[in-house]
Amino acid sequence: MNNLLKEKLDEEQSIVINSKDKYIVVSACPGSGKTYTLVQRLKKELESIYDYQGIIACSFTNEASDEIKNRLGNSFDLSNSFIGTI
Repeated sequence: MNNLLKEKLDEEQSIVINSKDKYIVVSACPGSGKTYTLVQRLKKELESIYDYQGIIACSFTNEASDEIKNRLGNSFDLSNSFIGTI
């Protein structure tokens, strides 16, 4: 991957991760870093909410949802959250 493309992807990923918007749709080709970007955004959100609050993260496949849960690990209480398919 050339440096210009890498910089552009990093910039777009940063926009998603740091956005103040509550609703975000991420769409990109396979291997572009969607899961990484979403997990970083979810970590940021989970760190900033109260214990009684949760998040909703939907994907198109169970495999993608499971991967998101695995990458979040046991660092967060997801009992008030939904990570699954639509």
